[in-house]
Amino acid sequence: NPRRIDTHCHVVPPSFVTSHHMEATEEFKAWSIARQLEEMDKYGVATGIQGLNSPGIDFEDEAEAIKIARDCNEYATKVMNDHPGRYGTLIALPLLHVDASLKEMEYGLDTLKGDGISLVTSYQSKLISDPMFEPVLAEMNRRKTVVFAHPQTISRDRSMNTRVLEMPYDTGRAILDMIVRGHFTKYPDIRWIFAHGGGALPILWERAEEITAKTPGQPLKNGLANALKNVHFDVIGVANKLDFDLVKGLWGTDRLTFGTDWPFVQVGTTADHLDALKLSAADAYKINRGNAEKLFPRFAKA
Repeated sequence: NPRRIDTHCHVVPPSFVTSHHMEATEEFKAWSIARQLEEMDKYGVATGIQGLNSPGIDFEDEAEAIKIARDCNEYATKVMNDHPGRYGTLIALPLLHVDASLKEMEYGLDTLKGDGISLVTSYQSKLISDPMFEPVLAEMNRRKTVVFAHPQTISRDRSMNTRVLEMPYDTGRAILDMIVRGHFTKYPDIRWIFAHGGGALPILWERAEEITAKTPGQPLKNGLANALKNVHFDVIGVANKLDFDLVKGLWGTDRLTFGTDWPFVQVGTTADHLDALKLSAADAYKINRGNAEKLFPRFAKA
């Protein structure tokens, strides 16, 4: 058992649930630390790197955004500190408010000792590649921070169509816009993790390369995989042969990480599907644990 590291699971602070009026949402109601630890133990997950689910800290009111971000970050840090070695924490930012985000990043990483940053792919329809957010990207680059980008729910719509289709599209939009704007070159020291194998982008790779070849600067002239050569992707939703062959063909196995999306997806879903692929021992170890150890070295085996 490789004792997996889960780079995509969710903490559910009470203030996050109430601020979004999602008290009746079944998955949020199902979350508890005891149940999560039980599921982790059952499927060989040593450590869960927790972050907020969408819609994230997506509040136009600055005072509200600052308060909810701080409450959530301190709650997640307490969970981490109460269970040494079992949890890591990704610090949520009120990204629409740039100065406040810089202050929360400093507090979250330096005082709370968070393991990285958790964003959603867009805030009030502004992709994280938007020029207004560049001061935050520059600081994350200076700090060489791990940044997990969770797909966003458009207009806080949690319907089936949004969760099946729009969330993967938002991931694809964010990644492609970052490529076109040159962000992966401009900020090379941010260690990105995107969810679900890259969302809709893998299936659109040929179309992306064809169309961007006609744009100024030809941002994909060396191919999509080369443009994202330093970006990581979790395998939630793509740990099946059809999707995995495509994702592996594009990204290889050195930048794929295990994730569960718990409590919105059962821990056993990705674990069982990944095991059923019968990967080589080397690839299985990299995806289950080894690649995450490089991103979060404090969880590396001694």
